[in-house]
Amino acid sequence: MNKTVFFLIAVLITTCINAQSTKFTLKKQKDIDKIDGAWESWPDEYIVYKEVGKPEPYFMVTKGDDGSYFLDILVGNNVLQISMLLVYDEELTITKMKEWDDSVYCYRDSEGDMVFLTNISLEHLVKYPSLWTDLTDRSLTIWLFSVERALFFK
Repeated sequence: MNKTVFFLIAVLITTCINAQSTKFTLKKQKDIDKIDGAWESWPDEYIVYKEVGKPEPYFMVTKGDDGSYFLDILVGNNVLQISMLLVYDEELTITKMKEWDDSVYCYRDSEGDMVFLTNISLEHLVKYPSLWTDLTDRSLTIWLFSVERALFFK
């Protein structure tokens, strides 16, 4: 009986550990809005959180059993919280890689909002979390078409 209980606890702990999210810090941000049907231009300058004395935003990624990803982003002491259930969009990824001549990975949610990552995929982040800090030329872009806003993080 005791062996069975310990085995079940071990399986439960292993399952919980495997399902945990990994937290990634975002150092700087740009954002744009859609005004009168047109997107603003991206600003030249970033908001660099340490320079303006604000806490750095972060995002967390969890991979679902069905291959989907849950992305949770917290900005400015939870002033802005974005939670998205994403699926990989291979067709859009191929199109954007050809257009941008860059390594980009594209994801969509059920509302049509999109997430683009350059030089790293959500799968890689889940498997190798240190890549977010190891890679210097990586970014996260979130297109929130449902609220006509886009955010770009490095």
